[in-house]
Amino acid sequence: MKTVVLSFLLSFLLCAMSSPGGSWRRDKEIRCYSIRMEHPSAGNQVLMYPDHNMVCYSGDLILYLLLSHYDSLVNHKPHSSGIWHFYLVYRKGHPTGLLYDLDNGTFRSHVAVDTALRTSWFSKFDAYNLLQNKHALVSGSGNEKGNFTETYKLYPDSIGVHMIFHFTNRYRDVPFTLSRELDSIKQAKLYSVELFLPLPGAVDSATASRIPAITYELAEVDSVDKVRPYFERFARDAAK
Repeated sequence: MKTVVLSFLLSFLLCAMSSPGGSWRRDKEIRCYSIRMEHPSAGNQVLMYPDHNMVCYSGDLILYLLLSHYDSLVNHKPHSSGIWHFYLVYRKGHPTGLLYDLDNGTFRSHVAVDTALRTSWFSKFDAYNLLQNKHALVSGSGNEKGNFTETYKLYPDSIGVHMIFHFTNRYRDVPFTLSRELDSIKQAKLYSVELFLPLPGAVDSATASRIPAITYELAEVDSVDKVRPYFERFARDAAK
């Protein structure tokens, strides 16, 4: 009898460990971070890039909230366009996860994680590549908390073309990265990159742009209650 009970418990534990949902519980801590690429519009108003995302961690589960623009065709002609909101949840180390339609809460499909994230800007982005062109470190500053910035002139002969890299120790344990290479080299987490381009007609640094043309940023999100139901839904569906 003891052998049967032990065999049952072992089978149950192995099943739970192999399940994409793992053993997630409602009381698990959730940490969320926005992943943004922003650019200013006319009038210096900041607009979100169409692909504005968020990543959340809870136990060994990872959740991405994503936006994707789509265009539909009828008889090979443009018919309509819009934004598809969806979320992907998967267990760390698993190649597949579950995809949901965020607009109506319906389950979409089992999907390869790499495939689901392939169209997101951050899947191809590495801030280290921005420094592979001709550049020069022109200044740097920091504080006792381990936060520091580095400013690079992207093209030393150009007016107002420069980048500011922001690093911190606060996000050192966050798996998501804007550049694994720079995180390793600087021994800190790169959490923001600002790319400045000169305004039309700029003749010196005084007339160059003071507003970033593009900003890449990783930032902690305070309110995480809205994503808890998504983890709960995944845990239920993965156990089926």
